[in-house]
Amino acid sequence: MGSKGYRWQSILLVTAQMTGIVAIMATGPWLAQQPGLLLLEACGVAIGLWALLTMRRATFSVMPDVKAGAQFVDHGPYRWIRHPMYLAVLLVTVALVSASWTWWRLAIWALLALAILVKIDYEERLLRAHYPIYATYRRQTKRLLPYVF
Repeated sequence: MGSKGYRWQSILLVTAQMTGIVAIMATGPWLAQQPGLLLLEACGVAIGLWALLTMRRATFSVMPDVKAGAQFVDHGPYRWIRHPMYLAVLLVTVALVSASWTWWRLAIWALLALAILVKIDYEERLLRAHYPIYATYRRQTKRLLPYVF
């Protein structure tokens, strides 16, 4: 366990995720100019805010570790997908990369997406261990895209 009881894997995964986000933000505009990409970015922000409001302060953490006293959440956007905050990050960043496209930014986004997928797998192991109901929820709810993945 690391600082505040976090596992070293959690710290590494959050660092990888945040590094990817910062690298994308630092290498291009923060708002897409093209209407379709701006809409995609806005959808990502809306999904992220909805997820945050649903999760509430007592349960939310950027760390994948389950917080003490956290409650299982399966309403709001969590009714349709298990990881709406990660979907929000992917939507916003893919819109930003597409708006100001370079091979370098595409590579950063691919590494960010990979880090998020690894973080999801790790987080789900922790959630299954903490919440007995999570296995059923996992079978009934898609990971990132409703009805697809």
